[in-house]
Amino acid sequence: MIRAVFFDIDGTLISHHDLHIPASVMQALDALHCRGIKTGIATGRHTLEIEEENLLKDLTFDFYVTLNGQLCYKKDKLVYDHPMACEDVKKMLEISEKYQIPVLLIEAHDMYMNFINDDVIAAQQSIHTAIPPIKAIDIDHLPVIYQMCIYTSPEKIRLLKDLKHTAITQWHDAAYDLISDSGSKTEGIAKVLKDEHITLDEVICFGDGDNDADMLDKCGIGIAMKDASQKALAAADLVTKSVEEDGIYHALKQLKII
Repeated sequence: MIRAVFFDIDGTLISHHDLHIPASVMQALDALHCRGIKTGIATGRHTLEIEEENLLKDLTFDFYVTLNGQLCYKKDKLVYDHPMACEDVKKMLEISEKYQIPVLLIEAHDMYMNFINDDVIAAQQSIHTAIPPIKAIDIDHLPVIYQMCIYTSPEKIRLLKDLKHTAITQWHDAAYDLISDSGSKTEGIAKVLKDEHITLDEVICFGDGDNDADMLDKCGIGIAMKDASQKALAAADLVTKSVEEDGIYHALKQLKII
């Protein structure tokens, strides 16, 4: 029995091309709510981006698993947080300074860059999102960091081999998310559903990126969008149409969930 459905945002709920949300998504969400099925977001984005860019328009969800599972909310109440290891944050900043790799640091209520280059501009443009402000960083007095994004070539990822407690996921040709290696969207989903007594076996999740592969594999039914990454496609139980082709609505109808 399916009791909850979680959605990635970019390339799943909204089009990569213009951030458009198809009318069929709204119809599907209304149908799920009418059936008493909980809905949630599972994204690599911060709530600041979601709100400032108005990514979800007027859509509302029961749960928000953000920053790849590092900050998780039930409505607007924080129910789970999982920061990065401070030692790895410091090491990454040292690598950044030595090899001139831009870093986006993400706190619970703030996000900022150490510097900007062409890779940052290209990656942020690809997701139609403004470049965060530049802020001076005191490596000896760091705040709690939940996620970092780095902007570099695949060849330079080998420089991060000493980050012992960090998982790295690519989301653009020159951009990567860094989170705790014991965190994930799957873990975040499990945490927000705990008080609801809903298990992962009772969850459908939709996604299209490498950072969705784990939840596509471990939730009851994992559904990848047609144009998903190879890692996401390999992890999914079902492949649906693209967001522009009403893939979410099509899959939920096919499974007789709505």
